[in-house]
Amino acid sequence: MFHPDDVEPMRAAWDEIVASKISRPVDARIRRADGEYRWFNLRQSPLLDADGNVVQWYGVVVDIEDRKRAEESLRQSQSDLAHVARMTATGELAVSIAHEVNQPLMAIVTNASTCLRWLRPGHTDIDQARLAAERIVKDGHRAGDIIASIRAMAQKSPARMVETDLRGAVRDVLDLLNGELRHRAIELDLDFPKRPLTVIGDRTQLQQVVLNLIMNSAEAMSNSSRDRRIGIQCSLDDQQFVRLSVSDTGHGIPAAKVDHVFEAFYSTKAEGIGMGLSICRSIVEAHGGRIWASAAKGQIGTVLAFTLPLAEGANDQ
Repeated sequence: MFHPDDVEPMRAAWDEIVASKISRPVDARIRRADGEYRWFNLRQSPLLDADGNVVQWYGVVVDIEDRKRAEESLRQSQSDLAHVARMTATGELAVSIAHEVNQPLMAIVTNASTCLRWLRPGHTDIDQARLAAERIVKDGHRAGDIIASIRAMAQKSPARMVETDLRGAVRDVLDLLNGELRHRAIELDLDFPKRPLTVIGDRTQLQQVVLNLIMNSAEAMSNSSRDRRIGIQCSLDDQQFVRLSVSDTGHGIPAAKVDHVFEAFYSTKAEGIGMGLSICRSIVEAHGGRIWASAAKGQIGTVLAFTLPLAEGANDQ
C-alpha cells in the first residue's frame, strides 16, 4: 500500500514509535484502489495500562495531497524567485564583472608578447619565456574561474547538497565583486582561517547569500561620508557551526526595523523590493542554519551574519 520509496522510512518510524510508546506523525504516500499514490499524514496514539504497557493503538490517516502540492508549488516559486534575484544581481554587476574578466585577458596578451620577445633569435632567454608562459597559464585559469562562477550563478538548476568549502566559495564571490567594490571606493577587511570550513550545501545558493549580504552592505554606504569599509569574518562557532559575518560602516538599521529586514517585500531602501534578504533567509534555513542582523560595534554600521552546520568530520581536517 505504501510507495516503494516510503516503505523503509515508514518501517523505521513505526519501530521507533513502538519502542518509545510516543506518538509521532509521519507523512507517506499510500496507493488508492485505482493505483494512484496520494500523500497522507499518519498519526498513532497508544492506550497504556497502569503499568505502562500498550493495550491498544489508535490511528488517524489524513489526506494531505493538496497541502503537499501547495508546498511543492511554493518551493518552485521560491526557486524561480531566487533565480531571478541572481540574474538581476549579475546584470547589475555586468560592467564590473566584464572588467574582472578583462584584467586576466589583458595580462595573458601582455605575457604572450613577452614570451614571444624572449624567444626571438638573438634575444632568446628560455627561463624568462617559461616564467611568462606560467603567468599566462595562471591568468587563463583565473579568467576561467570567473566565467565558471558567472555561469553557475546564472544557471537555473536544482540544489546540489554536497560538501562545500565555505571559505573558498566566499573568495570566488570576492573575485566577482572586486571591480564593483573598487569602483565604490570600499576597502575590504578579511578575517579567514587557514583551514577549510566545510559545510553540506549548494555552492551556488550559498554564494548568492554571500553576494547579497556584501552588496547590501555596499549599498548601505553609498551616501556615507565615512571611511567606506566592509569586514568579512569567517570562523568556527561552538565547533559545530561555521559563522560568516559581513559588517559595514554605513548609517546602520534603526533598532525598530532590524527584526524586519529578512521579511519578504520589506526594504529600508526607497528603490528596493525587499526580496534579497528574504531569499537569503530561505536559503540559509534550508541549509539548517540561521541568519540575523545587528548593530555594529560602536553603533556605526550593520552586521549581517549567518551560521551553517559543519559537515560531519569537518573538525578532523
